[in-house]
Amino acid sequence: MTTVRTLIYVAVVRHWPLYQMDVKNAFLNGHLTEEAAVTKLGFHPSAFNSALFLRHTSTGFIALLLYVDDMITTSSDSSAISEAKYANEVIHCAGLADIKVSNALIKLNVKLNSTDGIPLDDPTFYCELVGCLVYLTVTCPNLAYAVRVVSKFVSTHRSIHWAALVCILRYLRGTIFLGLLLSSTSSLDLVAYVDSDWAGDINDRKSTFSFYMFLGDSLIS
Repeated sequence: MTTVRTLIYVAVVRHWPLYQMDVKNAFLNGHLTEEAAVTKLGFHPSAFNSALFLRHTSTGFIALLLYVDDMITTSSDSSAISEAKYANEVIHCAGLADIKVSNALIKLNVKLNSTDGIPLDDPTFYCELVGCLVYLTVTCPNLAYAVRVVSKFVSTHRSIHWAALVCILRYLRGTIFLGLLLSSTSSLDLVAYVDSDWAGDINDRKSTFSFYMFLGDSLIS
């Protein structure tokens, strides 16, 4: 997804029009007897990403980025990527449509372990909601750390882990229309920030590592 966000952002800055296509029946034709390759259309795979294909023309080039059965969509102006509809469905699925919103994703300095709390009656539901949140981190990277915390307990989920999951969903409900803004006026300079704690995990004593990569003003990874 880093390549997807990067290509959309570069297209926005350069004012390149891109289009989107979804192959609805891609999974109905899993077995091919003939060779299928975009190189026959003049595209050649990029040396940087196997999902990115380039076709050079007399006036420039065409970039084709495949993500499973989807291609990319963008505009010729500043653009935003969000999953508001999907996030709303997740919140309703959890039965939290009317719950009070939260300003925090997770309690400060929270240290969850696998033994505190009471085992959940429906562990499958917990796992499904965590999976939905993992998907949402594509367009909501601010969820990444908190989702990582609750995803560590998908096999040992207890009441304290459910409370942490509910806190994330309450935060999501209050920020449901926020997304990644891709500015058309900033530079294409690549900047990275990185940090880590020291043996901060109380379960395995490992360090937690984090990073942010910006292309201009836009977060891509």
